[in-house]
Amino acid sequence: MKINLLKSSVVVPYLFLGIIFTLFSYFFVDANLILSHVPIVQSTLGSMHTFFLANRGLVAGLYVLILAGYFLQYFILLKIIGKFPHSFRYGFIPVFISVYAVLVFSYPATSYDLFNYIATAKVTFIHRENPYIIMPIDIANDPVLAYTRAANKTALYGPAWILMTAAPVLLGGGNVWITMVLFRIVTTLFLLLTAYIIYLLSDDLVKTAFFAFNPLVILETGSAGHNDIVMIFFLMLSLYAIFGSAVKNRVVAYTSLFISVLVKGVTIVMAPFLFLRLHVQKVWRLAFWILFAVFVVAGPIREELYPWYAVWFLPFAALLDGRKFEKGFAIALSVGLELRHVPYMVMGYYEGYGPILRIVCTILPITLYFLYLAARNKRSIL
Repeated sequence: MKINLLKSSVVVPYLFLGIIFTLFSYFFVDANLILSHVPIVQSTLGSMHTFFLANRGLVAGLYVLILAGYFLQYFILLKIIGKFPHSFRYGFIPVFISVYAVLVFSYPATSYDLFNYIATAKVTFIHRENPYIIMPIDIANDPVLAYTRAANKTALYGPAWILMTAAPVLLGGGNVWITMVLFRIVTTLFLLLTAYIIYLLSDDLVKTAFFAFNPLVILETGSAGHNDIVMIFFLMLSLYAIFGSAVKNRVVAYTSLFISVLVKGVTIVMAPFLFLRLHVQKVWRLAFWILFAVFVVAGPIREELYPWYAVWFLPFAALLDGRKFEKGFAIALSVGLELRHVPYMVMGYYEGYGPILRIVCTILPITLYFLYLAARNKRSIL
């Protein structure tokens, strides 16, 4: 009975949303990118992109509807999945497959980072150059230059991530679409592993689902394929080695944190937690706010509050007991961050009113959350 409830209320709707978003994502295929040499496929993609350029507002509105669908399904899931206690295999895995299996075939509609990963990997493993010295643009006549937005930069990530990009780019065999799918399979597997560590730390499917099925995580990891989840996996593994087992394994903890830093350096701020003697809930709360602070600081440094940076602190909101402030704040912020894509979809550029509109999109859901808290507290007083 419970399995049928899971399928009808969660699995089928998520499959539907995944198919809709995957089809929707191909509105954004770069005009300079040849994804297929089959004439009808390339013609269809060209027509979709032309439609997008002529109907930006309509496509942006469709994105908002899909996003709303994902958040509605998210709230339904959080209520239902609690009926499957202690069942990662039968309660979590079917939902995970329904959410992510289709998205690995989508186009990264909201970010060009995936193409930057491919470009850097090609410099390293195809052209056999040092990616920290040679930029993709230095490789003459490479097709990737036509559709990569940061070809004039050396590698932005650590050597651990560079090594992990070898398999996707080599197995892709020069086919951009297959290479994209392989990169996304890598990030999706790391997401599954991260979710499993959260489950081991909490023994709670609701907490696990709170992170893994947050729509921001779904779209920024499952579709856009951002590598932040790889960094976070090794951080969570490090913390699990200290806080999640009866016998602390400091070798695993230190090694995992080191690898995490070698993916992206952000998690170096978590090093002190390997030595602190605090109650585990205090660790999760401190980790949430510290990584949130780094997120807020890193945004202006990197020119933008990138939505996928929220993957840094969302696992720790998930691990908190009860209905804590951080959980609601994390959801409201996730809504706001995903809405930041809308102004660019409508306008086609980031400048002008773009920065102001993105701030409004981010702050509005958070403001509504604070108003909700104020109204709830007022009712409790009365």
